[in-house]
Amino acid sequence: RVAAPANITLVQDAMSLQEQVDAMDVNERQYLLDRCRVNATAGENITWQHTCCEEGYNICSDLSYAWQSEFRSYFLWRQTILRPYRTMLWMDSDAFATRPWEQDPIQIFIKNGLVLLFDSFPKGAIVKAPGRSLERKIRAAYGKPLCVVKLVGGTLESQIPQNTSDDCGWIHIDLVHGFLHITDLNFYRSKVNLEWSRILVSPHRFLRQWDDQVAVTVPPAVLAPHRAWDMRANGINLSVSHNWREDGKKKLFPRGFVKYFRANAEASFPDAFEKCYDVVTEAG
Repeated sequence: RVAAPANITLVQDAMSLQEQVDAMDVNERQYLLDRCRVNATAGENITWQHTCCEEGYNICSDLSYAWQSEFRSYFLWRQTILRPYRTMLWMDSDAFATRPWEQDPIQIFIKNGLVLLFDSFPKGAIVKAPGRSLERKIRAAYGKPLCVVKLVGGTLESQIPQNTSDDCGWIHIDLVHGFLHITDLNFYRSKVNLEWSRILVSPHRFLRQWDDQVAVTVPPAVLAPHRAWDMRANGINLSVSHNWREDGKKKLFPRGFVKYFRANAEASFPDAFEKCYDVVTEAG
């Protein structure tokens, strides 16, 4: 009664974690077990709850989080269920509308021939040593480096050396926030961009560092920066809650989406308040 008349399909992972681990070669499997501190010789099995670290990256995370990063960076663009579709609206499961959308972001996206339309920018940046590693990956995929990405006039602006054989003197790549964006699937599924996503997540499985924010930001930054728009900077205000902020910017009160929804939705989103009161159970 909540989703109708939408056509919803739930897609399960094709392979379990253990099946994915068993499919690795001996060295890759041992590398994963070592960085997740799994004592396989004592009979311990790896689980999604194991905390795993990465060389040269100071954030350790649950393997489940690393998997969703890898899925969204690489496997998402190869999903057979998405082949019939040209345009995808991605919304994290902990992102919630706070009112009806008065503007149709898909219509705006298509009308303007965009390849990326995003709700929040920036969310983190790649700099210093990770930037050098990313520079090598970008050059391997596109034949040139990407030195700077920023937002200017509502679109991405990139700095690429005129002589593409030159390295970047300074690297600062601001990243698109991943909780809500619209993408042109044909663009991201192009041969060069599929190769980019393969290079990004290589050479090891289940890496947290090279996440979806990097995967989504770089292709338009290199190939079509002025076809990548920031929503708010172009007059599109959707008022989506994520991590207690509206569109990644203004703080929402009371904190936590369940409390916010029950305190505000009857006035700001009455249809949702009536239909979803009992099913809104996550903080967001």
